[in-house]
Amino acid sequence: AVGKVAIDPDGRRIWAVVRCEPLEDQARFGDECRDSKTDSVLQFSPEGKVLKSFGGGMFIWPHGLDVDKEGNVWVTDAVASNRIPKGDKRGHVVVKFSPEGKVLLTLGTQGEAGTDAKHFNSPSDVAVAANGDVFVADGHGNDGNNRVVRFSKDGTFIKAWGKSGWAPGEFHQLHAIAVDSRGAIFVRDRGNHRVQIFVQ
Repeated sequence: AVGKVAIDPDGRRIWAVVRCEPLEDQARFGDECRDSKTDSVLQFSPEGKVLKSFGGGMFIWPHGLDVDKEGNVWVTDAVASNRIPKGDKRGHVVVKFSPEGKVLLTLGTQGEAGTDAKHFNSPSDVAVAANGDVFVADGHGNDGNNRVVRFSKDGTFIKAWGKSGWAPGEFHQLHAIAVDSRGAIFVRDRGNHRVQIFVQ
């Protein structure tokens, strides 16, 4: 399964986050990379040739992806806490990679769900604005944090907004996030069957 794709700043190459090898056991949906060392971050040429790959063994359920204007690749691990093997320190994070696959920054606390500025609960997607600010859709499940978390380029927490609910600014299962050229934030609020748009 492909979690998400993004275009490289060169406008030609394509990045994708994939969930390791196909599994015959449908009960494994949600932790497909748990036992795999297969690279889950891939870069393709316009013709579809794999140019780069990395991230093998780093994620249990790689889900969201974005590429910033400098070509750095951001990936979320949206695995639910009950799908993390005991003692495993993966999940509940957003990882920033260089274009070559070097880990530059990790947001969240590996393997720990939470509600504060240093924790996520199954972050489903990430988007980076033109100024470098990072927006995380935090809460793949209906019982997750159901919030958007904003960080500065260097990973400093700025603010969070949202909670579980049906009113404007409330969410049920944030699933995707994007920032347009004007800085508006688009959030796919899957459980509420809508897209909500926010201005900074």
